Amino acid sequence: MLASRSAGVCVFWLWACSSPEQTQRLDLEPQREITSGSTSDGSTSSGSTSDGSASGGSTSDGSAAAPEEFLPEFVTFVDPSSGFETQSVRDADRDVVFFDQESHAMVWSQNDDEVTGWVTDGNELRWDRSGVAFRVRFGTEAGNRRAFFTEADAGTICNLEIRAPEQLSISATSQTPPNP
Repeated sequence: MLASRSAGVCVFWLWACSSPEQTQRLDLEPQREITSGSTSDGSTSSGSTSDGSASGGSTSDGSAAAPEEFLPEFVTFVDPSSGFETQSVRDADRDVVFFDQESHAMVWSQNDDEVTGWVTDGNELRWDRSGVAFRVRFGTEAGNRRAFFTEADAGTICNLEIRAPEQLSISATSQTPPNP
């Protein structure tokens, strides 16, 4: 599964990271079809973008936004107030993580490092190495709807740092999800 996810993630980021090494690696790894707009349960998404805005919309600089690719192995989080769906969860520094539903892992988007032991239940997050409850909360930033990794009780956005596989640091902040 790791090879399959790595291939899918690289395909997702192909425009930003295209290089001979990665193109060659993609040719050697098993490929699977990734359909834009499908969610982890096979349903059609409401159409959101990689930056959290609605599909068909535009980014903060006015350019057209590309639709977010929903990878079937990652958990899709849904804003109960708007129906907005995303797999990208941001921390206080706006770094992005995903949650792998099969391996119960948090996956760092920058390098695919994983930290296992995560259980998701809707927008609720639980890590077996922490007594603190976490929750995905939604906000609007620069006109784009986004999901944030927060402490369940305090409602503040956490800062995450995955230093290596299975090495996660979670720090509290005073930031709350931004709203217009």
